[in-house]
Amino acid sequence: MRRSVRRLAELAALPEKEFLADPDNFAIAEHHFRRAIEAAMDLGRHLIARLALGSAEEYADVPRVLGESRILSPETTTAALQLARLRSRPVHLYWQVTPAELHRLLQTQVEPLEAFCTEVQAFMDADRRPGQAGSDDEGTGTE
Repeated sequence: MRRSVRRLAELAALPEKEFLADPDNFAIAEHHFRRAIEAAMDLGRHLIARLALGSAEEYADVPRVLGESRILSPETTTAALQLARLRSRPVHLYWQVTPAELHRLLQTQVEPLEAFCTEVQAFMDADRRPGQAGSDDEGTGTE
């Protein structure tokens, strides 16, 4: 997940004209955007199930449950809810997403993805301290 977020940050840093000049930038950004959102939601679902926090039937349920459980801050919860909704466009309505629109999305959505990674990692690190519940060696990292 972090690799995809780093790649998105690199693409977001490109001026729009440069981003649009190379059609591969759109394909790469679209791939990493979808991959990062799906990884975030999958990781969130795993935590919800592992910690018996409730159920997350829809992608939008994941940040809501993580926020209610104080794994995510209110700001990141709100941003992650938007990300969960945004995922549907590139996946199901991909023909409607233009390269310029994707570049604009990158300008605002990379930071929330980074915050999600950071906050979930901080929770997992605290949860894995010796002697605490959930301190097994199960691989749930954000890499």
